[in-house]
Amino acid sequence: MWNYKKIFKALCLLVLVIVLIVVGFIKYVIGPRVSFDKGGVINRATRKMILKEVENFDDNKTYNLRKHIAEYDFKYKVPFGKTEKFKLYVLKNYKFFEIERMDDGKIVLLGGEKAAKLYQNKKLLDLFKQQKKPVFTLKNQSLKQGEFTYIEAKDVEAKDNLRIKTDYFDAKFLKIGEKYIAMLPSSYETVAGVKNISCTYDTIFGAINSDFKLDIKPRDFKVQKLTIDKDKVKEKRTEDAREEHKKVLKKVFSLEQFEPKCDLTTFLDRFMLPIKGRLSTEYGVVRYVNNNLSPYNHSGTDIAVPKGRDVKATARGRIVFADELTLTGNTIVISHGLNIYSLYYHLDELLTNKGMIVEGGQIIGKVGTTGFSTGPHLHFEISCSDVRLESGMFIYGKPITTENYKKLFKNN
Repeated sequence: MWNYKKIFKALCLLVLVIVLIVVGFIKYVIGPRVSFDKGGVINRATRKMILKEVENFDDNKTYNLRKHIAEYDFKYKVPFGKTEKFKLYVLKNYKFFEIERMDDGKIVLLGGEKAAKLYQNKKLLDLFKQQKKPVFTLKNQSLKQGEFTYIEAKDVEAKDNLRIKTDYFDAKFLKIGEKYIAMLPSSYETVAGVKNISCTYDTIFGAINSDFKLDIKPRDFKVQKLTIDKDKVKEKRTEDAREEHKKVLKKVFSLEQFEPKCDLTTFLDRFMLPIKGRLSTEYGVVRYVNNNLSPYNHSGTDIAVPKGRDVKATARGRIVFADELTLTGNTIVISHGLNIYSLYYHLDELLTNKGMIVEGGQIIGKVGTTGFSTGPHLHFEISCSDVRLESGMFIYGKPITTENYKKLFKNN
């Protein structure tokens, strides 16, 4: 005789098992549904894959995660289960998502075009396609010793994420106008050859890199022989005097930069000759003093003029040093911005003080022969940090030489 009650219970149990299996299948295989702006769906496996990726993200880096945030509600619905709530943030600066678990406070990051595709959300895809990426441009791919070039970075939204590395100079990006510029100088000391330059912009998705090659070509420098009173050499041209000069300039070049309130073109066009006269020594000249080879080339441009003549600032900037040094006598250093400095040596008088803002063409001193000097003249330099440049490249776009200086000085 059939026990209908037992059969009925068995069937109910079987149905319950089948229902549980179906629910389990839906819950764990088909997966939960995620909605955003009535967008697409992702399943549990996809979500786990995403979380695994983003959990490895290094959030110790300095990203401004809370700036310019657009906030949206975000729901994670489990079939036949509760709906978990999240917050979805779209950051304008970096165009990525931050999903915050409301129940346990855990924060995970999810971003990029890949994430948008996973959500199958056209609005998000369009957002990522429209976002700007920094564009790096190297002005010149080759130059000669003493010349300079620069890398320009456009469409940069966060300066702190912008980096540059070279294998010959400690360059850095500085803002001028709406652009970021990294100066790349060379001097007579720069070893000729191809230099490697790498520009990086860190984003929440990873780094955007641009690599360049800069070919620095050798330049033939003239030779100059000087005969100077031995007592003066012994007094002014000592190792202590050189060390004092080096120490002072190192400190000066580390001070806060002057910020030019202009665009790059205006900045580069504003440099002028500080005084007219006879070119007595070119930039980069190899010197023999009393038949002894000097340990360094001539770092600037010497213009011989009578004592007491006015010396003018080459361009607008801040006076960062105005004092006497054993080697260079009365000395003035002006910061112009972008790590560019102008230096004025052997002055008879200093007509300005540290901290003053001066305009291009403003009188800052008088020609003299103080320090280690053979006669009244202005020793004029333009430097990018501690790299001495050919001053003629800033003023005329070409070197100042004994062959062309009269023509160049006539026009400036």
